[in-house]
Amino acid sequence: MRFPDLARTFKDLADKGKPGFYAGRVAAAIVDLIADKGGVMTLQDLADHESTEVDPISYEFEGVTIFEVS
Repeated sequence: MRFPDLARTFKDLADKGKPGFYAGRVAAAIVDLIADKGGVMTLQDLADHESTEVDPISYEFEGVTIFEVS
């Protein structure tokens, strides 16, 4: 199997970081897909996005930290 578009997306992320996803080729593809489905999103919406890192749900069991994965 080959996924050249996905590979290019990962390369953009590796080379450009967050702007590699929220701007440029990837962002344009997201906006176009949403528009094709009747949604409304702009490149500026993606450019203005701010992520917030949160700690995953976890608990201790017999000295081992277990993380929730869904």
